[in-house]
Amino acid sequence: MAKRLTDAAVKVAKPDPAKRLEIADAGAAGLHLVIQPAPSGKKSWAYRYRLHGKTAKLTIGPYPAFSLTEAREKAQEFDRLRKRGEDPGLGEKRRKRAIKEAHVADAGTFAGEARRYLDEYAKSHQRQWRETARMLGLRADSDKPEDRDNPLSFVTIPKGAAAEWAGRLISTITTDDVRDFIQGIRRRGAPFAANRTLAALKGCFGWLKDNTTRLAIDPSASVSKPQKEIARERVLSHDEIRLLWLACDQIGQFFGTSIKLMLLTAQRRDEVGGLRRTELSRDGQMWTLPGERAKNRKEHEVPLAPTARELLAALPKPDSKAQLVFTTTGETAISGWSKTKAKLDEEMLKILRKERGDDPAGAEIVGWTLHDLRRTADTLMNDELEIAPHVVEAILNHMRKGDERRYNHAKLREPKRRALEAWAAHVAWIVAGKPETDVVVPMRANA
Repeated sequence: MAKRLTDAAVKVAKPDPAKRLEIADAGAAGLHLVIQPAPSGKKSWAYRYRLHGKTAKLTIGPYPAFSLTEAREKAQEFDRLRKRGEDPGLGEKRRKRAIKEAHVADAGTFAGEARRYLDEYAKSHQRQWRETARMLGLRADSDKPEDRDNPLSFVTIPKGAAAEWAGRLISTITTDDVRDFIQGIRRRGAPFAANRTLAALKGCFGWLKDNTTRLAIDPSASVSKPQKEIARERVLSHDEIRLLWLACDQIGQFFGTSIKLMLLTAQRRDEVGGLRRTELSRDGQMWTLPGERAKNRKEHEVPLAPTARELLAALPKPDSKAQLVFTTTGETAISGWSKTKAKLDEEMLKILRKERGDDPAGAEIVGWTLHDLRRTADTLMNDELEIAPHVVEAILNHMRKGDERRYNHAKLREPKRRALEAWAAHVAWIVAGKPETDVVVPMRANA
């Protein structure tokens, strides 16, 4: 007999190494949680129904992209059609056919061919294919959450490549067009974004040249990166951490809190920004990042120090079907990080100049990125708190190599908790304005 599933039960459901599992949910007629065999263990939602003496199945979408609540709503929608004698599968086929017909209408244009590249290649070969889509000037339509995983339905982003070359046949785009577009991004003050966009365009044009008949020459092939990149070594000083923390209170609660959490947890920007309440334990002490959202595709446990829990508890709870913690729309996670970073720099400089009232002109904030917060936490935990390196690596969720493979990261929950609590206390000590020359008590013995 089917049982009513819970968010927690879905999260901890384990795969069978020998067969695919389907777990019925009593919370919505026909809804099943599908778990692929190990080692994949991927989870998705399906709706099974019987109509006119025949059984059928509809795929709703992957978990956790579709939460339990969203899957139930979709299953209930399908069941209403079934009860009226209509086949919900036909409705889905018509919707998908309409998307394909719309794609055919712009076939040959840059936007149409970029969608094709995303659908036929990037989606199955790139973990961050959505970011590639964004660099090409395309994103999921927020009004059609059911198509969030269908690149053929993606809409154009203002000022993106797809909008820049709207209606242009891909064969008419020249090397000068590509170079001018990339240099335009650089002139807006985003040289590294220009590099990333060029890389996405090269991937798209290169694939289209090799796999279609619509592009004889790759217009991006001879375009060079506008900005030389070197391995970053930037680590924020104590005073910069203090200014950062104070400035976070001036840029809005969602953005300010998310950036503080990046520092306190040492996790990546998009991992923190995309945090869902279903990823938090019931007592709020553990954040379990699912493999689908982690860079190395491995589930990752992040113990939350009291300071981190207090920050999350103070946040308003938006009405979000996706259970997003940081969202202004309820449908998608917060975005606009470049503007946020610029505002944060502005507020840090404003605080610094106010503090240096006798010489405000001499105040300066040296360039840094949000990813440098992760490096800062890594460096200071090692150097100032003397936390064992393998514990820090486990916190960062780095892939193990060499001798580190002997450590079972799944058993480092307690060392990670102690380390992150010590780090949070150290950040509080820094924010309080303690000089860097003060003695810092190492925690090696406790780690």
